[in-house]
Amino acid sequence: YFSMIAFGLALVLAFVIFRNYRIKNKANKLLAEMDQLKSRLFSNISHEFRTPLTLILGPIEEMLSKTEKKSTSRKAVKMMQRNANRLLNLVNQMLDLSKLDAGSLKLELVEKDIVKFLRVSILSFASLAEKKKINFIHKLPDGKFTTWYDPDKLEKILNNLLSNAFKFTPEGGEVKCEVKLPDPGKNLVEMLVQDTGKGIPAEQLDKIFNRFHQVEGSYDPESAGTGIGLSLTKELVNLLHGDIKV
Repeated sequence: YFSMIAFGLALVLAFVIFRNYRIKNKANKLLAEMDQLKSRLFSNISHEFRTPLTLILGPIEEMLSKTEKKSTSRKAVKMMQRNANRLLNLVNQMLDLSKLDAGSLKLELVEKDIVKFLRVSILSFASLAEKKKINFIHKLPDGKFTTWYDPDKLEKILNNLLSNAFKFTPEGGEVKCEVKLPDPGKNLVEMLVQDTGKGIPAEQLDKIFNRFHQVEGSYDPESAGTGIGLSLTKELVNLLHGDIKV
């Protein structure tokens, strides 16, 4: 009698487990479909915005070349250019995220002098430092170091980190960028970016690389972001088999 009860209970338990397994599988499948839909939506919207923005920037640059340097109209056109570039950068970041989600963002490696490449990228921020009256310290290894790297991904990583540093550093502050070769034999490159901005609360450090995360209590209309830049940076670093930390 007891063996029959035990057998019946086992059947009921097996049925419950099987049903829960099916429900879980169905939920996972639905989540996967929603993720794919979200990625396609991101990609389609980004493409729709990118073309008109590119077409807008062309005439703006032409207008800049024809206006006097100190005229009021030039300041207005410069503001238009700055905001259009900001939107284009956001669109490009969204496209990169959608490609990462779809697994279609591939490495395009070249074998060149990475120190020279990084020096050019870093020095491109000198004019911004001068404009914002920020002390910009940069240090790179002497000589050259030839290795395999992806110029596009590496430049995006560096640009995101330095742009972030300059954005939150006040006038009179300091931004430091240092490149090291800790073990040239292993083709390792280390980049350090520091700034004297207000900083990030310790309890939020583990969240800053999450998508769309913004540091609580730090909202500033002038420097507000979308929460995409640092998360994209981390995912690009992962794609390069690297590591990033604060």
